[in-house]
Amino acid sequence: MLFKEQLGALSPFDYHALRKIREKGIHWVTLELKHMDYTTDELQDMLKITQVTPVAVRLPQMFHLGLQAVDLENLFRLLDTLAQAFQDPRPFIVLETKAVALGEIFEYFETKPGDFKALYDFKEVWVENIIQTCALIKPVADKHNLQLLIENVPMGGPCYFEPGQAKIYPALRTPRHLKQIAEKTGIGLCFHTGHARISTNVLQYMKRSRSVFAAATEEEILTAPADWLEFYEEIRDHVQLIHLCDSLSWGDTPGSNNIPFRSDHIQELLKFAERLGDDLPPIVLHLRENEDDPLQGTYLEQMLQILKELKTG
Repeated sequence: MLFKEQLGALSPFDYHALRKIREKGIHWVTLELKHMDYTTDELQDMLKITQVTPVAVRLPQMFHLGLQAVDLENLFRLLDTLAQAFQDPRPFIVLETKAVALGEIFEYFETKPGDFKALYDFKEVWVENIIQTCALIKPVADKHNLQLLIENVPMGGPCYFEPGQAKIYPALRTPRHLKQIAEKTGIGLCFHTGHARISTNVLQYMKRSRSVFAAATEEEILTAPADWLEFYEEIRDHVQLIHLCDSLSWGDTPGSNNIPFRSDHIQELLKFAERLGDDLPPIVLHLRENEDDPLQGTYLEQMLQILKELKTG
């Protein structure tokens, strides 16, 4: 099976989900935590029962980074709990960022009337705030021997075109700001292939059409990677974890992101495998159920079958 030795699966902290992963012969997992009130014993007992090992932990949404201040006191308390629960090996801690309502960007524009760089400045302020927050978190993570990673994002939230749901990610959707954060703070990157496909597809469309939607600056459009493979090449020196999945269009519905690779994208997957070479970071697949066709099993099962066929084909 392609990537066999490095494969893990993304899962909620749930007995049923973790057991299904273990039944597929996978023991590495990235845990998605939904709240902060876990105890050391609770975490250790679940891992002992399900016989899985966390390669990474994604923090609850309340700790996602953005312009607003993060509750550092409770974040540090959670890091302490994770460090006590996961002695050896200690998992990566994946930091994620918030999407913002378009109205927040427009409000910022109103404070800078006539400033044609206002959108660029908004993105810089947003990223600098994330850098400052990461700089506060990293010493505590280092003390616990926990390695921080930050993940690239798509363009908008999962319901971007729904009325009242138009939230977008201002940055971290192209390599520039990701490298800036990694180089200034010393934290690594989690490369989400589906998100990279979405952002490069949209920005390449904008370059061809000269469109200016999606809160993108001209510089961002003109310097965007040609595709998700080129995106990876630009940040590969900082990548320590890979979230391997496919996506469609904007990824603006729950069923168009974090999906198994489509048949017409398989050649890209093979090219990606060639670029990774032998020194692979851990690779995480998505467990999610196929809601459109439950008889096909989970996306994890479908993706494992794809990788098996690619290796033996």
